[in-house]
Amino acid sequence: MDDEPIIIFSRGVVKHGRRDEFIALERSIIEQDEQESGTIVHALGFERDNPHVVLGYTVFRNKEAHDIHRKNGLPKVPQMLDLYEQGIYVTYCVPLAAKGVQL
Repeated sequence: MDDEPIIIFSRGVVKHGRRDEFIALERSIIEQDEQESGTIVHALGFERDNPHVVLGYTVFRNKEAHDIHRKNGLPKVPQMLDLYEQGIYVTYCVPLAAKGVQL
């Protein structure tokens, strides 16, 4: 199980008036992800009808890659959580099928 890909879907609501700050922080996290060979996909987007709702899709090669990502991002967690109106809803998934991503 530790060697299987980890897929995470996430949803959160960014505080009003803090969207630009959130975008800058997340772009710095994505830049950091470029150094992590085990972070296969880290994609974020805002809901079309509600520009404060952010959805995420992340794929890690395995548990070790996920652990490395969490360790690297730990210093930014307090700043990130301060930008959300409420907690982040996270769903962990097991791979089924995909186009464009090796699972």
